[in-house]
Amino acid sequence: MLDLNDLASVSSAASELKRMVKKIDVLQLNSGVMAVPTLEKTHDGFEKHLGINHLGHFALTRELFPLLVNAKQARVVVVSSTAHLIGKIDKSNLMYQQPGSYSPWPAYGQSKLANILFAKELNRRLAIAGNPSGVISVSLHPGVCRTELGRYLFDPESIPKFLTPVLGVVGAPALYLTKDARMGAQTQIFLSASSKISPSSGGLYFDNSREAAVSPAANNEEDARWLWAESERLTGGTFRV
Repeated sequence: MLDLNDLASVSSAASELKRMVKKIDVLQLNSGVMAVPTLEKTHDGFEKHLGINHLGHFALTRELFPLLVNAKQARVVVVSSTAHLIGKIDKSNLMYQQPGSYSPWPAYGQSKLANILFAKELNRRLAIAGNPSGVISVSLHPGVCRTELGRYLFDPESIPKFLTPVLGVVGAPALYLTKDARMGAQTQIFLSASSKISPSSGGLYFDNSREAAVSPAANNEEDARWLWAESERLTGGTFRV
């Protein structure tokens, strides 16, 4: 069992998997939480969005990286979101430790921005290392999906104005503007299996199985390097590629 809320569980699950298999062809980083109404922390004391959506996945990828290297052109597929557009890496308040600073959507946006920065920085480091194993690191937006991820969305107090048309609070019903789980998985399936994805695709962001643009913040290499180093510090381990 793997619980991204607890780094000890991440380490234990990775160790068990390494005993079971010699390589991993595709690692999908998909689990997450969204718009938690009040500030909550993981088992290790991290703000919940960043802790689960980014740090847990960062630690898992680090632990399993040798198995990715053992495969031919293994793929790391990081599920982000267009919510990264409202994200900002706040280096002085990363965990919303300043009293009264927490807000659900900026916290979610920060974690989704962290997903893209991680995918891009992993690709950059692979390129510097020459990437002899051909590991491919990509990120994506799955679409607005009707899954349990949206369990907090229908609290009127927590819905940002820009999302109300999509959620059917105003305008068309959500059923016609969202995806079910099967459709929401299509882009990550494409990135995991398509022969169109190659090492030259590394670092790119996709939406509806096509390359898409990201925010200027998601292209900030300084922030990506800082976040990598901070993620190593917070999770207690060096991630070498």
